[in-house]
Amino acid sequence: MKISDVVISKKGKYDGEMFFVTAVNDGFALLADGKRRRITNPKKKNILHLEETGVSSEAVREKIENGSNTVDALMRAELKRLKFMLKSKVSD
Repeated sequence: MKISDVVISKKGKYDGEMFFVTAVNDGFALLADGKRRRITNPKKKNILHLEETGVSSEAVREKIENGSNTVDALMRAELKRLKFMLKSKVSD
């Protein structure tokens, strides 16, 4: 698991929600989605309670590493696109 990976929460309040990993440290990941959990206030979550999707975003990674203030908007757009893609695959 690395910065900019998309994960799905398996436990807790955010069960089933998609997030970007913003940092990984000592068995925990910091997560943000750009809407309810912004980059300035990420959710700390045990990595055992996360499901990796195998998807990541190079653009999100670059903005996180550069400290860009537009990363929240990009995360929202990317997650919206991914959710749309997943729904269309399920309905086919």
